[in-house]
Amino acid sequence: PIGQLGRAREGQFVAVTHLEPLRWPGLGTSVHPQPLAVTRPPEPPRRGPGHAGPGRMDQHGWVILVGCCGWPERRDAYVAEFPVVELQHTFYQLPSERLAERWRSSVPPGFEFAIKAWQAITHRAASPTYRRLREPLAGNPERYGAFQPSPEVDVAWERTLAVARVLDASNLVCQCPASFTPSDEHVENLRRFFAAASRNGLRLVWEPRGGAWDVTL
Repeated sequence: PIGQLGRAREGQFVAVTHLEPLRWPGLGTSVHPQPLAVTRPPEPPRRGPGHAGPGRMDQHGWVILVGCCGWPERRDAYVAEFPVVELQHTFYQLPSERLAERWRSSVPPGFEFAIKAWQAITHRAASPTYRRLREPLAGNPERYGAFQPSPEVDVAWERTLAVARVLDASNLVCQCPASFTPSDEHVENLRRFFAAASRNGLRLVWEPRGGAWDVTL
């Protein structure tokens, strides 16, 4: 179920692909494990709480940790099976730093968070996903999303990074809507954003939607 995963190098971002659902031993439910681009140099397999989950070494010698998007089971059951989770909550509404601290303290040491970037970075304000936003948009709504070079996107990125720091997140996933097609404007925005974005040690992951991105960047 791993699919295609780009090799992660320092200063680059990784694109992830769609995966089919499967039944994962120990969870008893049909879940969607995903390669979350949580890659690191080779090391011995780890066991115990927070490290009992699956990991695979690819042909380049990177260890790929596999987890789910969201919590498909009770958190204590999940962390006993998987070493990483991708948080969906941060896409719709960024939590307060205090809430993020509670999330961090609720998992074992060494458990890894990958978080989705706030939709204000990737999605235009007309997206129906904004219905789940619980705060008014500051500034000009037309300048949100699509990695636009705007103060609104810059602030959204800094707020996302603040939450990532509290969670000690390893990866930050920028998931785009299918409407984010490879137009000249979008390609330029994408290149400019990832070239200039502050990372604070985070690995950035780009997840395009739709089948239009059959291009070389």
